[in-house]
Amino acid sequence: MLLLDHYKWIIGDGLKVNFWTDNWIYDSPLVDILQIPPNLHAYLPATVGEFLQGSTCSIPQILSDMHPSLLADLNNLDLPLLPTAEC
Repeated sequence: MLLLDHYKWIIGDGLKVNFWTDNWIYDSPLVDILQIPPNLHAYLPATVGEFLQGSTCSIPQILSDMHPSLLADLNNLDLPLLPTAEC
């Protein structure tokens, strides 16, 4: 599908997008990619916005050490400089 090939999340300020359980950066949520057991998902409430620092994304060093491609992919995102207005 042509639409899906160009489909992209609009993250905005990231406060409504769950960092772990929404598929905002890849086709699958990070909990699936990182093989985090389902019984732990409820304990991962962090939003993308909590990892934003200006127009960059900052993740814990252990996570970037274990998954360097994740950090590279995060750095390639077009992240907002300012929060977006809610509709």
